[in-house]
Amino acid sequence: MMITCPLRLPQYGHLHTAEMPITIRIRDNGPFVISADEASQVRLEDSAGNEILPTPGKNISLCRCGQSQKRPFCDGTHKTCGFESAAASFANPGATPPTPPGAPTA
Repeated sequence: MMITCPLRLPQYGHLHTAEMPITIRIRDNGPFVISADEASQVRLEDSAGNEILPTPGKNISLCRCGQSQKRPFCDGTHKTCGFESAAASFANPGATPPTPPGAPTA
């Protein structure tokens, strides 16, 4: 995920934008996590564009199982609802997609 950050560059005298990467970690069988250090650089919005404020100074954990009572935030329900999802990267050459639960193996 990339965000834009305004920078004032003295040699130009006006604002430019620079891309700053934000790391979103995908936990096996768990949420998407943005570290507390980077959380202040992220703006979360609902479908109407209203800002959703995370707890300052804490990691942002976003629900992936769809069962959280605190959506979009994770409340740990994935641990008891049977949610399973490996976090392998399919964009990386050689990455093997995980076998879905109950699928036959070769």
